[in-house]
Amino acid sequence: MFLPFFADDILCSGATGFGYLNLAQNLGGMCGLFGIIALGNFKHKGWLIIGAGISAGLFLTAFSISQWLILSFALLLAVNAFGTVFENVSRVALQSIVPDEMRGRVMSLREVMRGAFGSMISYGLGLGGEVLGVLVVSLTFGMFTVAYVLALAIFLPSLKKL
Repeated sequence: MFLPFFADDILCSGATGFGYLNLAQNLGGMCGLFGIIALGNFKHKGWLIIGAGISAGLFLTAFSISQWLILSFALLLAVNAFGTVFENVSRVALQSIVPDEMRGRVMSLREVMRGAFGSMISYGLGLGGEVLGVLVVSLTFGMFTVAYVLALAIFLPSLKKL
C-alpha cells in the first residue's frame, strides 16, 4: 500500500517507477512459486519457513532504505519471492500436521484469523505511516518480521523438525 509513496517521494520515479515496483511484486511472487514447485516434496520445510520469513523481513528492511529504483526493484522482488515461499510452505506444513477430520476447520479458522488480523495490520500500518512516516513504518515492519520469525524458531522447536 506504500508503493505510490515510495515511487513518488523516495525514488522520484512517478507513475513509471510505480509500475516497475508493481512488476517487481508480481515477478517476485511468481519466482517464489516456481521455486516451491522446483523443490517438490522436500524435507526440512520448517527450516525453509524460517529462512524465507527472515529473508523477507531483511529484504523489506533494505527496501525501506533504498534510494535507487533498480535496487528497490530487486529488493521488492526478493521480498515477494521469499514472502510467497513463507506463506505457501507454512500453509502446506500446517495442512500436513493437522488430522484429516480437523483440516477444514483449522484452515477455515486460519483464514478467518488472517483476514481479521490482516485488516487490522493494514489499518495500523496506514495510520502509522500517516503519523510516523512511511519509511519508519516500513523499516519497523521489516525488523518486526525478522524478530517474529526468529521468536517462532526459538519458541516452537517443533517448527525446525517439519
